[in-house]
Amino acid sequence: MIFLFLLLALSPVYAIFTGVPVRSSNEYPYLVSIRTADGHRCGGILASPNRVVTAVVSCVDGLKAEDISIRGIAPTSTSASPKADVDVKSVQIHPEYNRDNGGIYNNIAVLYLSTNLLLPTPKLAAQGSSPPIGSGVMLVGYGASRPDQGPGPQHLMKVIEPVRPIELCQQQWGGQIQVDGTQNFCSGRPGIGSCMGDQGGPVVDLQGTVVGIIGYMPCGNGGYSDVNVRIGEYATWIQSHGVNGYTFV
Repeated sequence: MIFLFLLLALSPVYAIFTGVPVRSSNEYPYLVSIRTADGHRCGGILASPNRVVTAVVSCVDGLKAEDISIRGIAPTSTSASPKADVDVKSVQIHPEYNRDNGGIYNNIAVLYLSTNLLLPTPKLAAQGSSPPIGSGVMLVGYGASRPDQGPGPQHLMKVIEPVRPIELCQQQWGGQIQVDGTQNFCSGRPGIGSCMGDQGGPVVDLQGTVVGIIGYMPCGNGGYSDVNVRIGEYATWIQSHGVNGYTFV
């Protein structure tokens, strides 16, 4: 079990598992590709023209700003001609992020861009809000759609999952990692879900509001649900990093 967690946490090579392609580049225009010299690393959310919200684990942990660039995607593919590649000026990891005591806490970062990325920005969940248990959410990401290290799909993929009780995730993941029930929420269906390469990307409710960030995931393992960082726990912190004048609902 420990080996499984280490594999998931340290190898950013997989993506939406058993999802369907996103057909329109207008559907999730705020989803960006966070990249290093090796190519696509994980997803990010363009919260304002020069701020990207993402996860820390497997996205920016241990990296410097000069190691990272942001790609705004044109026709839903990481390999297609981009709208823009933008350098990162600063990486602001949550000051209380840590991986102590068997858990991952405050798994969120804001990237400051060197120039504006002129793409639409999403509605973000308001401080204190949570997606209701049983409601549907869409997870969106790039990369491979099978649990080996083969090439990824040509198109951005998405999958819809129900929000599940946080206690379920705590029970499922309890042998490997402690799931904080305030900072995260749980979603999943057997045999489908997110996988490595999707971290940092958006979790979107059926009204189009970004309610979460893909955090850590089972890669389709039916015994585990996706654990998503809850935007409603961090909206005020996100706003403190210059994401002001944009829509929090």
